[in-house]
Amino acid sequence: MTFAPIAIVGRACVLPGALNPQTLWEAVCAGADLLDVITPEDLGLSMATIQRLHVIVSEVQTASRRATTTPRAGFVRGFEALFDPTGFAISEQALRALDPLFQWTLHVLREALRDAGMAAGTRQTALYLANLGYETPAYTTLAERTWLEAQLQEPWQGHAADWAALPKMAPANRFSCGYAAHLAAEALSLGEAFALDAACASSLYAIGQACEALQQGRADMALAAGVNHADPMIVYVGFGVLQALSPSAQSRPFDARADGLIPGEGAAAIVLKRLDDALAAGDRIHGLVRGVGLSNDGRAGGLLVPDVDGQLR
Repeated sequence: MTFAPIAIVGRACVLPGALNPQTLWEAVCAGADLLDVITPEDLGLSMATIQRLHVIVSEVQTASRRATTTPRAGFVRGFEALFDPTGFAISEQALRALDPLFQWTLHVLREALRDAGMAAGTRQTALYLANLGYETPAYTTLAERTWLEAQLQEPWQGHAADWAALPKMAPANRFSCGYAAHLAAEALSLGEAFALDAACASSLYAIGQACEALQQGRADMALAAGVNHADPMIVYVGFGVLQALSPSAQSRPFDARADGLIPGEGAAAIVLKRLDDALAAGDRIHGLVRGVGLSNDGRAGGLLVPDVDGQLR
């Protein structure tokens, strides 16, 4: 699908090792490795529990190879010192009670708008938020507290200490899929807001949807964003059993040596306008989108095996 060019007029990110686009660009130019060694604190588990999980995962066999784990992943560090929860159309207290998924989303959207020379959106601003629909750490903590609290009603009190040790979580954390888009629309005075999950293609798909909204005149400005803050255990163990993790702990997309993925987290956003509108407004233009191609090749090679013909389409 080709169309009149769409201009990228704003950008922001919160990513492992790069809390802004400039730092990310410098890391790319330097060929820096921004992955970290996974610690027990990252997983919210003791080292003994992690070692037991290694044994459990390694015992899961398939006809082709063992399940794999990786000692490295991409974690966002230092965001707490950067984040300003004030100035949104929701209370600071309510925002601080939410999982970082929501905080990262609001931060990158606001910073991208600022980079575009705007303090907030308008009713003619559409949001397309790519959000992998996994449970967040706050979600799983809330679920664990709820389950343990139910056990306390039983005649025995064996879970009392476990329940007391868990932090309280705001009930809104149970909404880990579409709620972030809804919250962003409210907090930043946006018009239409959509959440989508297209697995690893989610962020690119969001850009395609945003460009389509601009071309069809449904919006005069669009935000395309992606966020992921899945509970590390879901990715670490689940993708290990699925055999999707890299045994060599290296991420090598488009490389003959590629052997799997490395878990990561973070958020990024871009602001899009029709090129003619951006030029008329005197906007700073970071880049252009001239066309979008979509193809699903999963049926040919399998869920985890890209198909060459599908990629070419």
